[in-house]
Amino acid sequence: MKNMNKCHEEYKYPLIIPIVIYTGNRKWSVSTKYSTEVVKVLKNHIKGIDIEYKVIDINELEIDELLRINTNLTKAMALEKCKNPKELFECFNEIIKNATTDDELEDMKETLKYLYEKIEVKDLMNKNNINETDYSKTLEYVLLNNIYDEKYLKEYKDIKFNDASNFEEILTTFLPKGYTGKEINYIFKLSEKNINILKKLDYKDISNYYVIKNFNANNIERYDEYKKKNDINYKDVVTRVNIKLDLPVYTDTKEVEDGNDYLVLVNKYNHLPKNYRPTDLAYIPGAYGNNVPMRSITKDAFLELQDAAKKELNINLMPTTAFRDEAFQRTLYTNYVNKEGVDKADTYSARPGYSEHQTGLSIDLKNTALSNVRLSDENYDWLENNAYKYGFIIRFPKNKEDITLYQFENWHIRYVGRDAAKTIYENKLTLEEYIDLYVIEY
Repeated sequence: MKNMNKCHEEYKYPLIIPIVIYTGNRKWSVSTKYSTEVVKVLKNHIKGIDIEYKVIDINELEIDELLRINTNLTKAMALEKCKNPKELFECFNEIIKNATTDDELEDMKETLKYLYEKIEVKDLMNKNNINETDYSKTLEYVLLNNIYDEKYLKEYKDIKFNDASNFEEILTTFLPKGYTGKEINYIFKLSEKNINILKKLDYKDISNYYVIKNFNANNIERYDEYKKKNDINYKDVVTRVNIKLDLPVYTDTKEVEDGNDYLVLVNKYNHLPKNYRPTDLAYIPGAYGNNVPMRSITKDAFLELQDAAKKELNINLMPTTAFRDEAFQRTLYTNYVNKEGVDKADTYSARPGYSEHQTGLSIDLKNTALSNVRLSDENYDWLENNAYKYGFIIRFPKNKEDITLYQFENWHIRYVGRDAAKTIYENKLTLEEYIDLYVIEY
């Protein structure tokens, strides 16, 4: 009884029909003959279910198989009056109405509803000339809900039935667009946001994308085009297109929503508000005797990192620069352009408004004991494998230049918080990839 609904779905249980008749002398008797007739009627209408009947004695009131019949039954029920399955169900419903309701009686109601629908579906299949071999739970659903369309008969069989509230809407929306039953199954795996996007579009082949967590239905055509030009897997295609690597730099740019968010993404496609400046700037001694400004949250985390570097490597890890305002960045970038040209300058310097340094969350580092380089290989190896413990990441890592669009910088760290830093470190991600995979909801 407790697993009745599950059994209904699997169609594997034997159905036990209790046939009880009140005789008027306060005793119970059973029409064994009519029980046999009931079984015969049901067997003619329902295929694939073993049907049995059980003779119920007054002393056997607790029947675990299907129903607990209560002695509070007050109305004589002559099931012999039932001439067809529909009347049979009505008779059973009368028994239920006059019995004490409990969980098992509720299960009985579900069983009756289930059986009635099975018989109704059988009739509808016959009326529509549908073979028994074409039966599926989805076919049953469309028949009972009057949305059956014979041209989709094959697709109904391929569609896995589910109890999603939008089941009917998805069938009636996407089958006419040309989606197959198997593709409808793909659609059920998508987010509501992606489903709503696809509703507005003509047919799109999503077979390569529906299992990818950061799939964005708005970008299907761009995914396909990028895949043609690049020999990479579809998962990487989705991420790269989502972060706009299929577009020229500094095009289709967007102003960030919150420059104060310590996960804010500032790059060649995302810029800060005009003349943005953090309101919580704090200062720390720099490598060249200067006071270096940075956000207070960055300062607190960096002091811990600096202390760890001193204890574990015995080096003085100092900032050379952190926060830089838009005017400073404009001067810096212009000087680089004048010296090496725009294309070269863009590989290592950000344009004004597009620099992470303006957030106050990025720091350029130096080992003060070194003169020709900022960090030794040993210094960088330690930094790469320990910075995340304090909420920092290597912002422009080696072998990720095609993602960050900046050359490798072993001295440039960015504060993102300990949780994000740990995920980025463990999965060898860039901030762009992390934001797309773990922050944005598609």
